[in-house]
Amino acid sequence: MKAIRFCVALFLILSLISLLLTAVLFFIRENEKEKRIALEKDVARLNETIGNLNEKIGSLNKEKTDLSTQLNEQVELVNSYKIKLREQKSLVAEKEKALDTANKELEGVRDEYSKYKIDTAALVNEYKQQSESLQGRIALLEKKSSSSAPVSTPAGTYQQSTQFRPASTFENVELEPVVVRPNATIHGTVEVVNRNFNFVVSNIGRVDGLSVGDTLRVMRDGNQIATVRVEKLYENLSASAIENENNTTPIQEGDSVER
Repeated sequence: MKAIRFCVALFLILSLISLLLTAVLFFIRENEKEKRIALEKDVARLNETIGNLNEKIGSLNKEKTDLSTQLNEQVELVNSYKIKLREQKSLVAEKEKALDTANKELEGVRDEYSKYKIDTAALVNEYKQQSESLQGRIALLEKKSSSSAPVSTPAGTYQQSTQFRPASTFENVELEPVVVRPNATIHGTVEVVNRNFNFVVSNIGRVDGLSVGDTLRVMRDGNQIATVRVEKLYENLSASAIENENNTTPIQEGDSVER
């Protein structure tokens, strides 16, 4: 009886243990199922996240490529600007050098201009003095010529009487007398030689049949030493520009003139 009871008790115990194990296994299986389902959901979410990340990575790669292209373009543009900047700096340096040279030249020109003004003022003063002196000498010669014996007018010459009027040297006065030139040679003497303005004054004039533009020969000891061209004409005097002159025998006061 004891053995049967023991067996029954053992069977009951084993049955309980089996039920407990079955319950435990059921709970474990359900728990694992829930975990598996949760894991599957997590995997699905992860896969979706991975897909989204892949899309973002693709978008980022495309943006990276675009940015790289733009960066290369900007680098090339910057390099081109650097080259232009170097060229501009070189050009500016050249311009500054040219400007410095121009400023120095301008200073030199200003100095020369100042000297020129001084020289011009001195020349003007000298010209005025010489002009006044020459006017005095011309007036004196004209007075002497007027007070001397009257000069006979060559036949066929018509002269228009004009009162002598002193004028500044080379004053632009137009005198247009009606003159018929005689065939006879006209002789006179050099009274004044002005080297500064390259002209001479001789004691022959309108009454002798001269005209503006006539060419006179300057003679010394029977030899021609120069030629002069009449530019200003008075009654008994004429002012002539020196055209050709022998360097070894320059014109002097007292030389003969003839036409």
